[in-house]
Amino acid sequence: MKNVLVTGSEGFIGKNLIQKLKQLNYKVFILNHHKKENILEPQVFSKLKNIDTVFHLAAVVGYK
Repeated sequence: MKNVLVTGSEGFIGKNLIQKLKQLNYKVFILNHHKKENILEPQVFSKLKNIDTVFHLAAVVGYK
């Protein structure tokens, strides 16, 4: 089983990608800024061991 990290999981593409990856039996890890998850924090970073693929879909919208 492949381990996949997806950022931007709340967007249209992220939600659909995660659904498809789970159907294909990938183990999906999600980083979500709404949950105040910061990859630089040791407790968050330590969860990301053995990631095979990263889909970085996160973006800042509505920024002035």
